[in-house]
Amino acid sequence: MEGGVDEWMHVYGELEKQSAGIDEHHVALRYGTGGFRAPAHLLPRVVMRCAVLMALRSMQDGARVTGLMITASHNPECDNGVKMVESSGHMLDGRWEVSAEAFVACREEHACAKWVQSLIEGERIQVYRARDAAVLLGFDTRRSSPDLAFLAERAIESVGAKVVRLGLVTTPQLHFCVRRTNTSTKPWMAAPVICRSDDYVGELASSFTQLTRLSAPARGPRVQVHVDCAHGVGAVAMRALCAKLPDELAGAFVVFNHESDPHGVLNERCGADYVQKQRCFPDGAPQNCSHLASLDGDADRLVLAFKDPQNMDLCLLDGDFFVVLLAHYFSGLMKEIDLYWSATGQRRSIGIGVVQTAYSNGAAKEILMKLDFVQVAMAHTGVKYLEKEALKFDIGMYWEPNGHGTVLFSESLLASMSDAHPAMERLRLYSRLVNQAVGDGIADLLLIQVVLQDTQIGLHDWYAMYTPRPSKNLVVKVKDKNAIETCDFDRRVTRPERLQPCVDQAIAKYPNGRAFVRPSGTEDVVRVYAEAHSWESANSLAEEIAAHVGAWC
Repeated sequence: MEGGVDEWMHVYGELEKQSAGIDEHHVALRYGTGGFRAPAHLLPRVVMRCAVLMALRSMQDGARVTGLMITASHNPECDNGVKMVESSGHMLDGRWEVSAEAFVACREEHACAKWVQSLIEGERIQVYRARDAAVLLGFDTRRSSPDLAFLAERAIESVGAKVVRLGLVTTPQLHFCVRRTNTSTKPWMAAPVICRSDDYVGELASSFTQLTRLSAPARGPRVQVHVDCAHGVGAVAMRALCAKLPDELAGAFVVFNHESDPHGVLNERCGADYVQKQRCFPDGAPQNCSHLASLDGDADRLVLAFKDPQNMDLCLLDGDFFVVLLAHYFSGLMKEIDLYWSATGQRRSIGIGVVQTAYSNGAAKEILMKLDFVQVAMAHTGVKYLEKEALKFDIGMYWEPNGHGTVLFSESLLASMSDAHPAMERLRLYSRLVNQAVGDGIADLLLIQVVLQDTQIGLHDWYAMYTPRPSKNLVVKVKDKNAIETCDFDRRVTRPERLQPCVDQAIAKYPNGRAFVRPSGTEDVVRVYAEAHSWESANSLAEEIAAHVGAWC
């Protein structure tokens, strides 16, 4: 379509008819790391506008496919949301996040039409390529998701673009399919080579099987993992994965809290967010569960846990533990490869970058800084910032403590891994196993299981690799969170000027003390984080700093 404001007015008139009769109120939403999220009844127009935006993004990006996912991840069943995916498979570009917020905030049809027309002109969007443009569409298991997905379809088709319906998929599946579609499609092809959810499952099953076979001959029996799927779409993907595994891996994973359980509610007393925050086993966990993996509602996050045999308490393995284990493992592979290159007269430099935020535990950082080939880098809080920094390394890895993260392998590194060396063969397979587009709870689970198998490290030994420093998070309600400004990746306060000296004085009172203050990115509050040598000290430090925040803000 090539018309101006009048034609876009007609489009929005038709879209309004699609959502007629739906109980909806106009809301202004912020596009955060998890996309737009709100109670489901508030989202029809939000979803339709995001769908139009991703169709336009496809047109602007040379008709490469983009993605749209209907999900609210770990939020309650009554909520829903929408995530937008770039043609690279990564999260939405920051400029287009701003555009999405402005578009969603428009109230009248005429304002929407004018806004879209100005976007087309400002971004030089090739609307004549509408017939070639396509959006991959997926949704989760929420009751509201199919209806919202239907509205997204109508919106995409209303601007002349194609919809590729992936149906029930995890968020990482959608990201994978977008990336694989665009990397598989060559300029001379008449149509894109569409990647489907089966391709994702097949890639995981194949690479996981090959890696386990490489480590199996000298290893003992495999541990059975009970996988809590939070009554979400992760159960659909896990069942499909298990069905593709060979007989020798049958029973490696036992899925519970699946999406069709009539007694279960999505994310209620289950899932990664619940296990991590409440530090307890999810409802439905078997009594004999010695190795728990917990996904969140759309399977982009993972935490692991086991019972302490002495007191039966839950021992949690979160994102910081993942980084310590995997950095240690890949450091060892890099050492093998470096020795091989030295022996064969090849001079190459390789490096592993572990990207952390201010929230990463200080004890984990101390361990990482002692590893060969490992460099610790800092980024602002938020996956999009972590990902951007991780892409700068040969092997870049990031994990938030909540269990969202991945390992990224550079194309230049993989191109240098052509020799028939065992460590290089493993590295090539890991690059296929790990989702190169986004954090993926299922792929991360398979990665960790292979590493544990290959190193013969059990959960207890892994848990003993380091002792996290006790930490405390507090939220302080203030009149204006923007009164606080920070630098050094949120670790230092620059305004109010007298606040940081107060924080420094408080930290100095406690052994292994560390703390920072930052305005929330999503709420009108200030967040306080504190670490110290004991839980009592961490609590006291956090409360003391919170009092200073209240006094100065």
